[in-house]
Amino acid sequence: MTEFLFGNISFRSAAILYFALAMLACAPIWSVSYFFSADGPAHLHSASLIIPLLSGQASETYSLNSVVVPNSLGHWLMAVLLSFLHPYTVSKIIATLTYCGFVASASWLRYSVYGLNGLGLGIIGSAVLSFDRIWLVGLYNFVIGTSVFLVILGFVFRWEGKVTGKRAVLLAILFVFAFFSHMVAFSVAVVSVVAFVGVKGGVDRMRTLVWTFAALLPILPFAVRYELLSLREGSVAPVWYLLSSPMSVDSVVLYLRGTDPFFIISRRFIPFLTEMSGFNVLAAPFIWIVTAAVLLLVGSCLFARVKERLPHFAILGMLFVIALLAPDEIGSADGSVIRPRLMLMTAAVFTALITVTSKRLSIIGAGILVAVFAYQNAALWEYATRYSRQEEQFHSAAVAIASDDKVASVTIIDETPRFFPHPLQRMSCLYGIGTNVTAWDNYEMGSYYFPVTAARREDRTIFHDHSESALLRLGSEDENHVLAIERLRGQLAMDHDKITALVVWGRNDEVDQMIGTWFDPHPAFEKENIRVFRTRKSSGA
Repeated sequence: MTEFLFGNISFRSAAILYFALAMLACAPIWSVSYFFSADGPAHLHSASLIIPLLSGQASETYSLNSVVVPNSLGHWLMAVLLSFLHPYTVSKIIATLTYCGFVASASWLRYSVYGLNGLGLGIIGSAVLSFDRIWLVGLYNFVIGTSVFLVILGFVFRWEGKVTGKRAVLLAILFVFAFFSHMVAFSVAVVSVVAFVGVKGGVDRMRTLVWTFAALLPILPFAVRYELLSLREGSVAPVWYLLSSPMSVDSVVLYLRGTDPFFIISRRFIPFLTEMSGFNVLAAPFIWIVTAAVLLLVGSCLFARVKERLPHFAILGMLFVIALLAPDEIGSADGSVIRPRLMLMTAAVFTALITVTSKRLSIIGAGILVAVFAYQNAALWEYATRYSRQEEQFHSAAVAIASDDKVASVTIIDETPRFFPHPLQRMSCLYGIGTNVTAWDNYEMGSYYFPVTAARREDRTIFHDHSESALLRLGSEDENHVLAIERLRGQLAMDHDKITALVVWGRNDEVDQMIGTWFDPHPAFEKENIRVFRTRKSSGA
């Protein structure tokens, strides 16, 4: 077993391990009728519009965005899949591909550094990291971009930082894929490659740097045009809102918690157990992943001769510092969840660089990683089974939605949230696939960095603001319930006349009374927890 994990293994054994872990990890996705990430329905809706808009189909509500928009590769992939597959199937495929693609690319990076030595441990570590909230929220473009980043870094490490003309061509192609996947992943890839080449280039450093910058030339016009677009449309403003008081221990702990990309179930819960407890935080994957990393690091650095890998570890250190000091967001309309994304990229590079000489410590570390994989897999099983039953109710409500309705939703969660991502928030976006339905819950239409956006500038505000106010976590101790309800009241007061069907999940007397102000209080459709309210014939309130 130790030789399988830490020694040289065959390609056949590595492939068997990879596919075995992939099948275990993705089994929950394919075991249920409906599986959606939190943002998945919005992505699917946007992707479904790409080909019709490209073919010249007129739309008063939606329009194709500029070709320079980088946050788009996943959408184009889904657009192709939607041309011959059902949206529910595409949702499962994209979740599977992004999970497996991340594991494969992180394993490739490991192989590029050490070959088959320790590849078994690298594959297990990569499979653990791929269970992250970035993926389950549905930030697929970023996950794809991170996978491309790891592939790029694998080639550059494999070349020992020496970029020639032929290699620059391959690098240029990969930079294009990284750019059109996600700007953050692309930026980190550029910084990492330039830094490594600068450190490792040797006597040909200048020539290597020239070829490296030449590889960036094909994407340079797109990057410049996107930067101009972001300056015109966005309001880039870095915010460290989780570090309100740097001298406060509580504030620092909250800041560090905000860097955690690995929780998919609330730290207050254990998968499939109903009891909520503060002690459950002791089972949090982040704690045990860090513990395993420390054990592997001690088993590596205290005994291994790592001098020849110092440039590689210098890149790792640089990524860690960037992830630790990066803002929480760069503006709500420009990008959020920044530090967890960067920490995920850093963790993947760490997994690729650790080599093992102290087997005793490393066996404990590997055992911890296997336990974390099992824990996260159980959490995904609960997520899949819990929400599939609820998503079926949204599917059944489609009979109450006309093909030209303007639909918004309100999601009332009156229990303590078990999962950070909540897919019900954007489920009404699915009503817009293959129809003329306007789905106000699609936050992408209110942004400038997705491939499809609102045709009218004034509609962008509605798309953005409604998607922000439509989820009421009334069972959460961390949310101001009065403020949340008042925010929704203000949104409906302004825009109720633009909504013909309001889909409501859950029940709350105050919210029901509010809805009755502008919508018929008698639902046009009702099944268990879901109701559809039609607008009043005369809505003068």
